[in-house]
Amino acid sequence: SDDRMRIRQTSSLYSVLLDNIKNNLLKTVFQPIVDTVTGEISWYEALLRVQKKDGTYESIFKYLQIARNTGLYNQISRFVLNNVHKVISETGYDVSINITPGDIIHPGFMEDVIRVCENLKLRKGNLIIEIIECEELIEIDLCRNFIRTVQDLGCRIAVDDFGSGYSNFSTLLNLSIDIVKIDGMLIKSVKNDIHALSMIQSISDFCHKAGKSIVAEYIENEFAHNIAIENRIHFCQGYYFGMPGNLQKQKFNEDNYC
Repeated sequence: SDDRMRIRQTSSLYSVLLDNIKNNLLKTVFQPIVDTVTGEISWYEALLRVQKKDGTYESIFKYLQIARNTGLYNQISRFVLNNVHKVISETGYDVSINITPGDIIHPGFMEDVIRVCENLKLRKGNLIIEIIECEELIEIDLCRNFIRTVQDLGCRIAVDDFGSGYSNFSTLLNLSIDIVKIDGMLIKSVKNDIHALSMIQSISDFCHKAGKSIVAEYIENEFAHNIAIENRIHFCQGYYFGMPGNLQKQKFNEDNYC
């Protein structure tokens, strides 16, 4: 039956993920975020890859729900945090990681992030933290304190997927956010949906007035890049500028992190 099939798939994903965590098989790849006008790289986003049974790697995406449901999620976040800490220390690049409000309230995680920020404060290269926008962010005092604390240490805060589900501007008004990442689906929908463009325009207007930087995701072609230029979006991320991969070899000893 469908149920049995689903259970089998879930259990298979769970065992692959657990295996990756136990045997240290996870790896991070990095996608550049570029200046919309000059095309120069401003920072990188760290993205997680999971090793499948056949040895090839795939996106973490389909494992996320299981990770959340089974308590493995925070271990994944810690892996990325530690990995990115090393990468920033070695390269001097700014690198962003994704975390959830669940990570922020997870015992000890906030202290780990603060320790990394303190360590990087004296070096070139900073951590950027991307938080998925959701209701809890505003409601949980701990989240607000976390954001203020890491910002004081030189870490920038980005809100991810803005303009999807929950989005409302009160999040941006109520929290000290530095960077707004526009939900990639809005960029993808522009061709077929007049509302998508007006949403992008209002996000851009708001951010310019409020002094926040904007990133457009899913910039996969010239058409999308032009939307970003026309809407005065500061930064772009997407295949048009770079696939997720290893960081430039000349500055980065890749052997340690493959």
